[in-house]
Amino acid sequence: MVLGGGSKVGKTWALIDLALSVSTGTPWLGLPCAQGVVVYLNFEIQAGFFHSRLLDVAHAKNVELGENLLAWNLRGFARPAAELFAEVRERLAGRDVALVVVDPVYKLALGGDENSAGEVGVLLNEFEDLATSTGAAVAFSAHFAKGDATLKSSVDRISGSGVFARDPDAILTLTGIPNDEGAFHVESTLRNCRALPTFAVRWSFPLLVREAMKPPVEKKGGRKVVTEQVFIDALPHPCIEDPRSVLWPAAKVSEEIAKLGFPKKGLGDMRKALAFDGKIYAEPKGDRYGTIMIGRKETGELIKLQDANNKDVPVEGKEVVGDACNAC
Repeated sequence: MVLGGGSKVGKTWALIDLALSVSTGTPWLGLPCAQGVVVYLNFEIQAGFFHSRLLDVAHAKNVELGENLLAWNLRGFARPAAELFAEVRERLAGRDVALVVVDPVYKLALGGDENSAGEVGVLLNEFEDLATSTGAAVAFSAHFAKGDATLKSSVDRISGSGVFARDPDAILTLTGIPNDEGAFHVESTLRNCRALPTFAVRWSFPLLVREAMKPPVEKKGGRKVVTEQVFIDALPHPCIEDPRSVLWPAAKVSEEIAKLGFPKKGLGDMRKALAFDGKIYAEPKGDRYGTIMIGRKETGELIKLQDANNKDVPVEGKEVVGDACNAC
């Protein structure tokens, strides 16, 4: 996993939080963590200050530093990744390690060109070999390129070669929220799992703390902003007799929202987030053309109730959606 973010946004604090969360089996950024041994390879912070940070985060999380967390302070001892990781594998031989944190990755480049796909590919192959040989997950941080990060796709914000975005199995980015200092959007790109809906965190020393997403404020004279409620209100109410009749293709939903004067940009991400949270109903391949069909939450409940093959829906569920129809 790579954790990307701008300079001085708290990436090291977030990785220390991750290390403590895994070592103690406590949540990280609101996400549950399986407990296991963690090795933190610290190349940037002097040992005394790093230990102080560990104590600060442990106190804020109300956990104890224990034997599950091994912090190796290597500032001034950086070597080529192949040489260093060979020593790490040797020291960890026979140990069951859950996570290795490498912070920061540029300390292993040793003057190499981070824009070279070949050089970055060789470096990340060492990370992959470390993960394969130890059985541990490997997490590292990387910084954003210069410029406005919000104008780029989340996977393109990390500085250097595109290999940084293509190679990791999980990419998390911390992108500052405009006009809200200390607040960030966390976006995920995951190879093997469903992407998480974008969520917000706020810097509250010494942690990034998850908080509810706030609807964007429309700027005076600017474009109107689509909120979750605008998206849901654009969908037709279900019909009890034929709930599938009010399922709309994603393109039609976008057209209806555009008629209200809202931009179409970002509607796909919002649809995925609303479906993931169970706030709307979405069929990923609702017809023979593979069109995504969308309806209100009640529409999906009615469809499930009418599906004779669906034995997971209790009969009393009809009471929940029996009053849903105001269009028939």
